[in-house]
Amino acid sequence: MRWGIQCGDGWFALLRELSMQLTAYAGAHAGFRLEAIEVKSKVGDLRFELAFGTEWTKACIAAACDHARGTCELTGKPGALCGPARSPHHGWEYRVLCDEKAQELGYRRVTQVSAR
Repeated sequence: MRWGIQCGDGWFALLRELSMQLTAYAGAHAGFRLEAIEVKSKVGDLRFELAFGTEWTKACIAAACDHARGTCELTGKPGALCGPARSPHHGWEYRVLCDEKAQELGYRRVTQVSAR
């Protein structure tokens, strides 16, 4: 991956679990080439893309992305989608944060994002 993993340490455990699932799948399926091309947080969502995928790998990635939507990107604690308390702000500034980090960074929970 050209840019490495571009998300906070709070998602480490879920990325590790996903990587272990994908590695086991690749080991059990001869000829399957496992290559992650993107791992990042974008607008509060986990983006994890493989160069080549199957329905099974896509389902595993979707489950990890769903889990990330409720996990603080920085601490790994339960979290929610937050945006900067100041206005105006940009859509790319949305993050999944626990209450403690949201307060510390000047973010607040949001219920809806228009340009997701």
